Amino acid sequence: MTIPFPEVDRVIYKNNPIVELICEFRFPRILSINEKAPVEFQEKIRSSYPIYKVAIGHQGQVTIEMPANSVDAPTTRLSQSEKIKNYQFYSADRNWRINLTSTSFSVSTQKYERWEEFLPKIDELLKVFEDTYKPAFYERIGLKYVDAFQKSKLNFDNTVNWGELIEPQAVGYFAEHKLTPFIKNYVSTVEIDIGDGALAQIQTFLAETNNVKKDKSVRQPETVFIIASDLFYFRKELEDTKTALEYLHSVAYRLLRSIITKKLHDAMRPEEI
Repeated sequence: MTIPFPEVDRVIYKNNPIVELICEFRFPRILSINEKAPVEFQEKIRSSYPIYKVAIGHQGQVTIEMPANSVDAPTTRLSQSEKIKNYQFYSADRNWRINLTSTSFSVSTQKYERWEEFLPKIDELLKVFEDTYKPAFYERIGLKYVDAFQKSKLNFDNTVNWGELIEPQAVGYFAEHKLTPFIKNYVSTVEIDIGDGALAQIQTFLAETNNVKKDKSVRQPETVFIIASDLFYFRKELEDTKTALEYLHSVAYRLLRSIITKKLHDAMRPEEI
């Protein structure tokens, strides 16, 4: 199956809508990651990611006890929860973050500019991870883009309807201007086959932010339209990761362009690459 979104020329937006980009790799559990502090891994990345934190989560273990006869129902028990460690490494400016658990490795940035700068960082960190922990394969590889559109930052006032900025399939009831004043909340989720064995889960919803006025004394909440696009493969060998990421990226910008209107595209001030 081919990519289900029209081919478009890549651009860089001066008003970049990406507030976070996450690249995640999931793998069969490696017990040593949860049992021992990642000393060797940290030493290899510490010059670029000097800030270290660890978060502890819990995961319950569910067991099902089968009855001795066929009359009684099985008994479900929740045993003592297992501690799951999430090791976090930050760049000095905190714009880049690495998360490491016994089943996943991810790199995220809140200052994404272009793919040609992002991918080499992923390659470098992935090599360090693979050399240190030697995963057998990846159960899931994904790119998650979080795009936020705030009217005031795009020089639009509230007379501009979201239906003028987002295509109907993603904006739902906002496409009907008469309903807009009455809509208090909106969430939409869809999963799409994007070809080459990959999938995309796309969620669109409204969020609220605080817009600081010029006098800096009054904070006025402003509605923001969010597009969260999670593009991923299941089961990939280590040597196939770069090709997989390149494909997911090639779909991602075509996906976004299929969702936004020309009016919004122009307002983000596109520049040719």
